[in-house]
Amino acid sequence: MITTATRREEERLSWTDIEMLPIYGAVLILGGLVLQSLPDLGPAVHSALIKAALIVGLVGVQHWLASNDHALD
Repeated sequence: MITTATRREEERLSWTDIEMLPIYGAVLILGGLVLQSLPDLGPAVHSALIKAALIVGLVGVQHWLASNDHALD
């Protein structure tokens, strides 16, 4: 039996998702600028920047996994 796939009400795109698009764009542009400037930075600043990015990324993944665990309940 073939059924049509419909989105549930809580999965629909909300206004807050649309409002965040410029912020996501700014973060991507800033990330690109940082990546372009990496060769010009010294080794100490380069490694500190990589460590900071890894820490922020891991905290974000941890938060994302925790929010997915609550969504499954």
